[in-house]
Amino acid sequence: YSVKPTCFRQSYLDIKSMLIDTFFGPSTEGVYSPSVQNTLYCMARAVLN
Repeated sequence: YSVKPTCFRQSYLDIKSMLIDTFFGPSTEGVYSPSVQNTLYCMARAVLN
């Protein structure tokens, strides 16, 4: 962050939710990943965007 978050807990929960959504995908079908590296890349990209 360029500025300290006013509510760290909310930022933590938002990022955790993004990581869970990216890792697991939709509950009906999940997310196919050809490799662990791809999964980690997609998770990092979601947080940084």
